[in-house]
Parts: sequence; C-alpha cells; structure tokens
Amino acid sequence: MIAAALIVLPHLSGIIAQYLTRNQKKEIYACVKRPKWNPSFWIATLTWAALYTCIGIASYLTWIDGQGLQGAAKFPLCIYALIVLLNLSWQLCYYNIQSLTMAALNLIVLTGVSGYCAILFLPINEMAFYLVLPYVVWIAFMSLLHITIWSMNRVRTKLE
Repeated sequence: MIAAALIVLPHLSGIIAQYLTRNQKKEIYACVKRPKWNPSFWIATLTWAALYTCIGIASYLTWIDGQGLQGAAKFPLCIYALIVLLNLSWQLCYYNIQSLTMAALNLIVLTGVSGYCAILFLPINEMAFYLVLPYVVWIAFMSLLHITIWSMNRVRTKLE
C-alpha cells in the first residue's frame, strides 16, 4: 500500500496541476514568447511521467531502507514531499497566477531542494539517489527554460 502511494504521489500532483491549469494553458501559449529549444508538449509530458515514476520509486526505496517516518527516512521524505508541493506550485505560478518571475524563482528553488533530496537519499539507498538525479537535471533544465522565457518576456512578468 505504501509503495503504491509513494509512487503515485508525484503523478497525482501532476494530474492536479493539469486540472487546475487547464483553462489557462492556451492563453499562456498564445502570448508568451518561448525559445526554439522549448520541448514540445508530448516530449514534456512523457518526460514528466517517467521522472514522476523515478522519484516515486526513489521515495519508496528510501521509505523501506530508512524505516519509514520512524527512522532515518523521516527528514528526507519530508523534503521529498516539499519537492512534490513545489512542483505543483510552479505550474500554478506560471499558468494561474501568470507570474513568469514567480515561476522561474520557484523552479530555481525546486532545483536546489531536489538536489538536496537526492543527497539525503544517498546514505539511505544509493539507487534512490540515482533515480532522483534525472529529475534534478530536468528541473535545472526547466529553470533555465523559464529564466529564458522570463528574459524574453520581461516587460510583461505578469500576463494581462
């Protein structure tokens, strides 16, 4: 039961984000300048799904080897929960609040917190560490992408 919950949690966060931002996406895509290297919708969707699965499995491995919330896994799993919340919030900042600045800053913080989570997972389960690394790289890429989007649209950091 715990395994399924931990693996599904990031996917559930992604589904909630998709639901909460569904009405704003077309508006954002229509008026925000993006770089040519912005990944397509399908590449991004498949990448997020794969990475959500990886970090979910990593959290489960950490839960098992770190004796859950009663053992060494307690703090790393709290940081993992923060990652899931930050991942949801950057999408709300970008699509619902329509603040390019807040979205970019959120992603920068998410990059650091994700890297910290990977480091915390390492002494508990080495495979968990390696499963989180691609997520950290993707979030760093997303940070760079959103800083670029912010720069290209800096006259309008809040869309109107």
